[in-house]
Amino acid sequence: MRLINTITGGLEEFSRNIPAYAILSHTWEEGEEVEFKDTSNVAFCETKRGYNKIIMTCRLAAAAGIRYAWVDTCCIDKSSSAELTEAINSMFRWYERSEICYVFLADLASNVDLRDGLQHCRWVRRGWTLQELIAPDRISFFDREWQNRGSKDEYLPDLARITGIDASVLKKTRSLSEVCVAEKMSWAARRETTRIEDRAYSLLGIFDANMPMLYGEEEKAFRRLQEEIIRTTPDLSILAWKWNLYSPDAQPFHGVLSESPTVFAGCERIRALEDGEGHDFSITNHGIKAHHSLGLMKLLNERKKRYILKVGQFGRDSDVLGICLRKVGVQRFVRDRAYSLVNIPRGVSLLDIAPADIYLLLKTPGPQSAGKTPRLYDVIPQSRGSVLQIDTPPEICFNPIWDMSRFDHQDNAFFASAFEYWIDCAIGGASSVTFEATIYVVSLSGVFRSETIQATIIDYKYFQSEVKAINSLFRHNSVMNDKLMESLVSHGIPQSPAVVFGTSGGRSVVVSMSASEVIEPDICRLPCTGSGHKQESNI
Repeated sequence: MRLINTITGGLEEFSRNIPAYAILSHTWEEGEEVEFKDTSNVAFCETKRGYNKIIMTCRLAAAAGIRYAWVDTCCIDKSSSAELTEAINSMFRWYERSEICYVFLADLASNVDLRDGLQHCRWVRRGWTLQELIAPDRISFFDREWQNRGSKDEYLPDLARITGIDASVLKKTRSLSEVCVAEKMSWAARRETTRIEDRAYSLLGIFDANMPMLYGEEEKAFRRLQEEIIRTTPDLSILAWKWNLYSPDAQPFHGVLSESPTVFAGCERIRALEDGEGHDFSITNHGIKAHHSLGLMKLLNERKKRYILKVGQFGRDSDVLGICLRKVGVQRFVRDRAYSLVNIPRGVSLLDIAPADIYLLLKTPGPQSAGKTPRLYDVIPQSRGSVLQIDTPPEICFNPIWDMSRFDHQDNAFFASAFEYWIDCAIGGASSVTFEATIYVVSLSGVFRSETIQATIIDYKYFQSEVKAINSLFRHNSVMNDKLMESLVSHGIPQSPAVVFGTSGGRSVVVSMSASEVIEPDICRLPCTGSGHKQESNI
């Protein structure tokens, strides 16, 4: 660490046993700051307006009996990428360990009250000054005439109101480790930096993260920061962001990570999920892998249930927040309705799906254009090339479903690509009459088309041993469709469009099904034609 001797004005380097020092927090003035490369030419330094900031910092420190001071403009050799990386990764700790931090407000006139003028100062809108407000134990504010305007403790309510940072954090009665990711991100949502990358780099200390500086990567820096946070912090509130509905960049489908802190505006009240809600997730080359239970919920004025992932709450014993997901492949999901969060009132239970390994994609599989409203067709991968959708009355449900990984509860459909085996479903529901039926649907071509579809429905009660034998074969072997047909024939499974069930009252129930090919590009597509085809089975 390089420090300024407040008595001699010279620079001294320390690796261990770093002495007490004062530190400066300020906003840079383009072309007027004294940099490390300038320090050998005092006459040149004196021509810069930033030189007076260094002199005044040293005078204040010396008057307080502090022998050393640190000023970011001249104490970092920015020509050394290694030194710059070390400094940026250490910045929060350096401010935290200082004896006192002097905040210089270059745009605060001497005749303006700090409570009135602070909200208009650049200092409260810059990215780097966020950690410089939070980290130090002691802060003194100075106006442009270097008049002392008071300490951080004197202005806690005003600082909390202006910055959106809870007073308990500013006062350090609540540690940063107790603050969820979404709340921390909200502090930076309205702050700006000169370089795009610095919106991420300026947050490293806030999240206790470390990563190399790669200027030129632009928005990728914020993606890397989020990935680093996920590796060390089991907090799903990192996904609790939303687009401004009227933003020109807003898209209905999106990867689950955000592109900047801006989309966390308004997240100041969000808290992490309570223990037991499930936080096991990690970054992989497929996206975020999570062993998690998703919920299903109907949103207002919508017919279909949507996949909901709980990501946070407003406090203990309060409403839970979730995000909408859309299934785009085998256990693969993207963010849906990224312009909103879902409020789940306390006491309202979602229809939970059993926990399983799922992948939350970091970006959408297909292209999207800003300003356009894409359909799911535009972003789905080959796994939705063709699907089998089961259309049933509301009183009939599917439980259990096999293979669950290929079933989309929102569209009530099975993915058909690379689909070389049958799916076994047991039909049950809340009806006064309960019965079990087995439906077999197979496509001889591997893609569901009217000319290749074969389907049958049977009474499970009369074919229990045959169904179990066939299902055992499917589960333990990779079986081609033609072999499956042979197996159905050899086990005596009839081809029938309907089955009759008797009831205890002497009446009968007829359950029938019909299959039809439907073009619906919002649900699926065929890569060879670009059209959406699904095989719909009506029961």
